[in-house]
Amino acid sequence: MAGHDQLPIIALTAHAINSERERCFDMGMNDFFTKPFKLQELEKVILKWINHSKS
Repeated sequence: MAGHDQLPIIALTAHAINSERERCFDMGMNDFFTKPFKLQELEKVILKWINHSKS
């Protein structure tokens, strides 16, 4: 994407075990959260990466 150094990849999975989280990061994902989730949790993750890209 023009103007973006890196587009963050955020994993969404039903597997909440630590090994799944580690696997996602090992595969190059930037963040991780699990289902089921509340809308506020999704908003928090998105805002984290929007703010991260501005800095």
